[in-house]
Amino acid sequence: MSFRIKRLVAATVSQTIGEISCRLRPMTGRRVLMYHAVGEPVVGDRNNIYSISKQLLSQHFAEISEYTNTPVASREDTAELSVSVTFDDGYKSFLTEVVPLAETYQIPIHVFISREFILQGGPIYLSESDVTSLAAHQLVTIGVHGNQHRDLTLISDDEVYSELSVARDWLEQLTGHKASTLSYPYGRVNQRIAQIAADVGFEQGFTSRYGVQSTATNHMLVPRIDVWSRDSVRTLHSKVRGAWSVLKGSHK
Repeated sequence: MSFRIKRLVAATVSQTIGEISCRLRPMTGRRVLMYHAVGEPVVGDRNNIYSISKQLLSQHFAEISEYTNTPVASREDTAELSVSVTFDDGYKSFLTEVVPLAETYQIPIHVFISREFILQGGPIYLSESDVTSLAAHQLVTIGVHGNQHRDLTLISDDEVYSELSVARDWLEQLTGHKASTLSYPYGRVNQRIAQIAADVGFEQGFTSRYGVQSTATNHMLVPRIDVWSRDSVRTLHSKVRGAWSVLKGSHK
């Protein structure tokens, strides 16, 4: 079965079940959205689902602005549904396309970056000077996405500790701000990795697992909502309202 068909089936089933569920209970807590790039190819994205157009992202931000928008670093429990926006990998379009839209809609945005991606620079990823500039922006916060973007579940405890601490120290020295948030590379994490991340000093670890964040959520296993390049505003609304929560696991 092709990815396109699988996506259609998953969307139909989860949206039907989820919307019924949403009507039966009030929505509270925080939905953390996960984007990647805007109008540029995403490395390794064979299904072309992670690069959204600027026009569609603008429509998404207009929808998102209707909710309570909370910075990613916030761990406050809200009496109503709130939304946080994250971008993974540190693509150049975060600076050129996302930031201007965030300014238009006054939405806090958070980018998770990998040290080696940034050191590569070039036309694809943000440069160190870009990161320094972003760190001074009032709507932008920056977190760690690993040092070499390695699958942490496949390496030893010592290697994980080094991978995370090197990236954290570099980011803190570059920006002058504490780096307290982590997005696990490829969304792959288990209890061993989450504990090491906490030992390194991270206060929140973000996954690629669907769900809503509440005070009961393990702060090192925060769920996020995977947003795809062809998600309409209606689909985004359904995801934020919990219609896709029956899906589990990572898509990247």
